[in-house]
Amino acid sequence: MDGFRLILSARSCIAFFLVPFTLVWAGGSVGGIYGMQIAKGEFNLLMSLFGLPFLAGSVLLIAITVMAVAGRCVVELAGGKFSIRTGALGVYRTQSAAWDDVLSCRLTEATSRGRSSYSTTYQVEIAVERGEPLRFGVGAERKTVLSLSRFLAGRIQRGR
Repeated sequence: MDGFRLILSARSCIAFFLVPFTLVWAGGSVGGIYGMQIAKGEFNLLMSLFGLPFLAGSVLLIAITVMAVAGRCVVELAGGKFSIRTGALGVYRTQSAAWDDVLSCRLTEATSRGRSSYSTTYQVEIAVERGEPLRFGVGAERKTVLSLSRFLAGRIQRGR
């Protein structure tokens, strides 16, 4: 049985907004709160505690920005092991299962309601014999996710 490797880009044009916003937000808030303490050589417990939500928000915003700039999802079958790695710059979240445990593949959609409209997102869902389904492709275009799910469904049928 031969393997395959599919790469789905998670890059987005929202990065043109996120990069400068993140620089201002993280630099201003974290630099202003903690940088002043470091520059003065003094520790202020109240300011440090006040800065914790800004620090957590900055870490989250930086992670989202990195995914928008260089993110990708790697779907791979190698040596009888099926794995999905999502991340950027060498930091990945991995979901995996034995290829023999993979049962089916389908395209799922989720609709969420905003203030004045609905938005639909698509993702590929891989059913596994033991455990939770493996999911990937959230935020990608429908056409891309559909072609990936068709390819994987065909490979699963041929592999049985």
